[in-house]
Amino acid sequence: MLAYQDCREKWLQQIAYTLEQRYFNDATGYRLPAYRVSCGFPKGTRRPSQTWSATQSTSGHFEIFISPEEDNTQRVAVLLAHELVHAATKQPTRHTPEFIDIAKFIGLEGAPSRPAAGKRLRDQINDIVDALGEYPHSTLNPKLARKQGTRQIKLTCPGCAMVIRTTQKWLVAIGAPTCACTRTFAPEGQGTPPTPPAPETTLPPGA
Repeated sequence: MLAYQDCREKWLQQIAYTLEQRYFNDATGYRLPAYRVSCGFPKGTRRPSQTWSATQSTSGHFEIFISPEEDNTQRVAVLLAHELVHAATKQPTRHTPEFIDIAKFIGLEGAPSRPAAGKRLRDQINDIVDALGEYPHSTLNPKLARKQGTRQIKLTCPGCAMVIRTTQKWLVAIGAPTCACTRTFAPEGQGTPPTPPAPETTLPPGA
């Protein structure tokens, strides 16, 4: 199990391989072209998954991507099964009658745009996950943009507790300012204020 817990691509590939062996073989009559599967954002869309045609890949593979926003193990497996059907029909975006037939055959239910697993496929996915472990991925949420921290440094007067703000540039260039109470402001939590560079002294000729 541990072999698939250090790389989500390995996990996705093994899920795809297991489904391929079960549903796309000589006995079923369905075939899969050369394909690759990975975790990546679908281009130009917020779809949870996407398949690209082999004609768009310089390697000649159908390229399947599962969005990094998806981290639910069961859902990811169902999305992958859905995209494998797209690859099998060689129609990356269309839900053709052939697509519907294959999807039903492998156990997908619901509208093609919102695939779900029937009981048989769900049980089979559970068996595969029992052997592989959970999908080794945590969701990536593009909306959780990290706020940029303020560039202003808080200075506090040790005498009267007055608070002002300035930038590191001026602290280094001229030092911390002096408060009206004659005490020198200090950066909060930084101890003694930085000492500014000593001014250059030019001696007169002959000195």
